[in-house]
Amino acid sequence: MEYVVDLDSFHGPLDLLLYLIDENQIDIYDIPIAQITDQYMEYLNLTGDFDLEKLGDFLIMASYLLTLKSQMMLPGKQEEEDEESDHMDPRDELVQRLLDYKKFKMAAEKLERFKNGEGKRAFYREMPTKISLPQELTASADSLKILILDLWEKNKQKQNFFQVPKDDIDVGEQMEVILKLLRKRRDGILFQELFHNIINKKELSALFLALLELMRLQKVKAEQENDFGIIKLYPGRGRKC
Repeated sequence: MEYVVDLDSFHGPLDLLLYLIDENQIDIYDIPIAQITDQYMEYLNLTGDFDLEKLGDFLIMASYLLTLKSQMMLPGKQEEEDEESDHMDPRDELVQRLLDYKKFKMAAEKLERFKNGEGKRAFYREMPTKISLPQELTASADSLKILILDLWEKNKQKQNFFQVPKDDIDVGEQMEVILKLLRKRRDGILFQELFHNIINKKELSALFLALLELMRLQKVKAEQENDFGIIKLYPGRGRKC
């Protein structure tokens, strides 16, 4: 298969998005969310690499892109942009974030080469001023990782250690479980509520793939009050599965 990704080299959702843009020669102003989601699900099915941290990073990125796309599709949005030439394109924030992140990444790689004895060394009479990276680049991914891992550990402690998991867990069935839950909770549910009763890795993987597929079909939408904040899920109005 041509689409091969070494996820061990990724350190967050922005890193993953930059790779997909470069790999597929995607216009940074026209990121196809469905294509990226399809490719990532294909990678998961091929490798079986269901690391919680990587899944969480991807979900953050997908949720942010879906929020961005929904803003672009709001009624009257195009008319307002035509009337106000100085109206800020919501994609500009993502573009600037990616460009800033790429600069930091290149700088970090250069510092790593200096650390390993490559290139010219620079000496200072005084310690240089410490540079603080923007918190928004890493804090959200770390927060979600801690949240999911904490839920996973708590669930393992509550369950019988000798419980035998089902041999096969169908993704389609998990999609129905999610849709049924959202039909009962029209006001939405928190992302972590889906994982309260998870007892094994297979079930977690199937549930996560089901959620990605429903988001791709626009049967479920994810919203955040602020960038990379708490994720809340709502029923969507997408096409039939």
